[in-house]
Amino acid sequence: MHDTLSKRLLFLAAAAIVVVTLGYTQHLSSIIREEEQRKVDLWVEAVKQRAELVTYTQTLFEDLGAEEKKRADRLASAYRLIQEAPDGTDLTFAGDFLVNNNTVPVLITNKAGDVVYKVNVDPPPAGVAEPAYYDSIRRTQMSRNPPIRFEEVGQTIYYAESVRLRKLREAMDELIESFISETVINSASVPVLLIDSTATRVVKSQGIDVSKLDTPEKLQARYMAMAEDNPPIPVYLPGEGWHIVFYEESAVLTQLRYFPAVQLLLIAAFLLVAYLVFSASRRAEQNRVWVGMAKETAHQLGTPLSSLMAWSELLAAKGVEKEALQEMDKDLARL
Repeated sequence: MHDTLSKRLLFLAAAAIVVVTLGYTQHLSSIIREEEQRKVDLWVEAVKQRAELVTYTQTLFEDLGAEEKKRADRLASAYRLIQEAPDGTDLTFAGDFLVNNNTVPVLITNKAGDVVYKVNVDPPPAGVAEPAYYDSIRRTQMSRNPPIRFEEVGQTIYYAESVRLRKLREAMDELIESFISETVINSASVPVLLIDSTATRVVKSQGIDVSKLDTPEKLQARYMAMAEDNPPIPVYLPGEGWHIVFYEESAVLTQLRYFPAVQLLLIAAFLLVAYLVFSASRRAEQNRVWVGMAKETAHQLGTPLSSLMAWSELLAAKGVEKEALQEMDKDLARL
């Protein structure tokens, strides 16, 4: 009775420990999971707001770029006005406009192609010859605009888009790259796929092995599975068109979701192993008891048996009735 009560108390204590441990672990997991989910929600909101900022900035840059383009066109018009102006035309305004140019790169060459005048053009890097450097600028940066030729003096004017416009374009490219690398491809451990509007090309990814998505079917199956968990985020990248951001819950959230079940399995496995070890130990102890009892029994029986066998032989030697001795020997054999 006492042993049964002790076993029940031990079982209840073990069950209470398991329940309390699982409950507390589940509570902590819920808190951490909610915190991780908040991070993901903040990241989603940041992607949306940053995408709107990029779009707004692109609109602003386009307006500024249009102004800079007009400035370059006016500069070209001023040079043409000077070239084509009739005698006696007042060129003061055009001259002032050209003198005040501080944004549009300009190269003026003679008949031999040598640069005789330059403005807003960076000097050549160390070790690079000036003729080759300026020739490369004419063939790359200034090839988009038709040159203005002054046949009377044998000079040609080359000009490119303004320095401000080029810097605006570079800043826009950096902003887009920053948007992709710092916001979309984030540090929140969220698996992300950024694909183009055709949904056939992966632009950027994080936490996903893109090498396994080597066919359109595999890519489609992957982002469709992600879309079932979370709604995709459309973003517009200036100069590149619409893109789609697919994402799923972080690895931490996934692990926390299954952590209580894994912990329960581990505790159950531990209890099972402990029970098996305890049962094996008990059986071994019982076996040792039985072996000891068997040895003691054999010892207790051995002495009288030896004595009875001796008496049987002694009685047989004295000629006691054989039938009685045979029955006695049968009993000894059975013992």
